[in-house]
Amino acid sequence: SNVVLSDAIPTNTDFKVASATFNAGTSTLTNALSYSNDSGSTWTYTPVSGGCSAPAGYDYCVTHVKWTTSGSMPSGTSFSIGFVVVVK
Repeated sequence: SNVVLSDAIPTNTDFKVASATFNAGTSTLTNALSYSNDSGSTWTYTPVSGGCSAPAGYDYCVTHVKWTTSGSMPSGTSFSIGFVVVVK
């Protein structure tokens, strides 16, 4: 009934603020987003435009994004997640 997915921001890329997405698709899941600025040790960071001297709209501090879903996911259903980065 719960799915937790975390993904590292790839090397040589920069995280775009407010770009992490969750699409429930055909599932009945709901989602909570979390961010880390310490390689996933903690999940309390809030991305900000210009974070860690990034250009406007990006945050160099974000190292990981985590989607924590809850609800039910009946057999044969699906959902999707994503985020945007820019290649340095």
